[in-house]
Amino acid sequence: MLLEPRDWSVADGVDALLARLPPAIGSHASAATHARVLELRTGAHATVADAAAELDELRGGVDRTLRERLGLRVASAGTHPLATRSDVGNAAGLRYRQIEASMRIIGPARADDGPARARGGTRPGGGGPRPRRSAC
Repeated sequence: MLLEPRDWSVADGVDALLARLPPAIGSHASAATHARVLELRTGAHATVADAAAELDELRGGVDRTLRERLGLRVASAGTHPLATRSDVGNAAGLRYRQIEASMRIIGPARADDGPARARGGTRPGGGGPRPRRSAC
C-alpha cells in the first residue's frame, strides 16, 4: 500500500508508480484492484530463500522509486487500518473498471468468506488453493 509520509495516510499513485518503475522491477509489478495497492510477482524458485531474496530486491526497488520519484512510502499490509471504504478508490485500468462494473462492491473480505478464504486457503466450491501474491 502507498502512504503519504507527512501524515501516514493512504495515498493514490499506483498508476504513476508503475509508469516510473525501472523495467526490471516493473515487469514483476501490477496494479491491484485498489488504486493504492501494488502487487509484486516473483519468478519460480527452487528454494524459499531464493524467492524471498527476489521479493526483497523487488520491494527495495519499489521503495526507492516511491521515495525518490513520488515522495511516497510503502507499507506491506492488506488495507490501511484507518482507511474507510471511501478512502480506497479502485485502480484506473480497464480491467479494474470492468471488475468494478461487474460487482456491487469491491472492498474488504465479507463475513461469509469464512476463515479459509481470509487465510488464503481453499476457494468456496472446492476450487483449490488460492494463489499467493505479495501486495505493497
